[in-house]
Amino acid sequence: MTSQLAARPSLLIQTGRPSSYGSAMANKMDFLSNSLVSKRSNYHYWFTPKCACTTTKNLLWEAESKLGNCNPIDDANFVHTRQLEDFSPWHADAASISENWNSAGRFTFTFVRNPFARALSAYQSVTATPSSHSYFASLNWSSDQVPSFSEFLHLVADADPRTLDHHWRPLTKLIPISDVNFDYIGRVENYSNDLRLIIRRAFGLDIDVNYSQKNYFTGAGDRELDDNSIDMIRKIYERDFDMFRYSTDPHSRQLVA
Repeated sequence: MTSQLAARPSLLIQTGRPSSYGSAMANKMDFLSNSLVSKRSNYHYWFTPKCACTTTKNLLWEAESKLGNCNPIDDANFVHTRQLEDFSPWHADAASISENWNSAGRFTFTFVRNPFARALSAYQSVTATPSSHSYFASLNWSSDQVPSFSEFLHLVADADPRTLDHHWRPLTKLIPISDVNFDYIGRVENYSNDLRLIIRRAFGLDIDVNYSQKNYFTGAGDRELDDNSIDMIRKIYERDFDMFRYSTDPHSRQLVA
């Protein structure tokens, strides 16, 4: 199976990988919990934490509201909980998602991100919020002190990838590449252009959404990643680098041919 990623070589990704890559669909609930299936528009967004999913959810909701499919979201900070409400533009119950996610002609997409930037972003988002420090306990971290980035990576490396929190689980263990025929796999590094194409494909027309242009290049090479952290990221996310053609050089922004 090959994803139909428009005629843009930088985004062409072979999605029919051998079974050694494993399936992200460990169980039905894992599948349903990451699916946003529109009630009135014909798209299915498989959202991936730390791959601009909060931004993407809010912008899709904005587009839906502009089409009259739902009311504007009342607080963008809570889109992750609002998505489960009856007034959201997406199916919330398991039966409706199961029935509609693969309906005829439904545009299915997701986003991926450079593993160096994604791992660092996941760590920083948890350390910056004291109420989120409990996430580290799921990695058997018992100290009251926040682990260093290097310590965090060692904890992730020692854990079973299938049990890792979605924010730092490898994307090849999160995105059901072998089970879902994705029409488009966007890159956070190319977010503005990919978002524009996705909006057009998802809704059948161009819709202006309130998105401020940002530089989504990883910037990992400009950050202080020590050699040990670089090696650990390469090890943990080895299949992500390979599957999505990211360079294992943290200073490179080029895709691997």
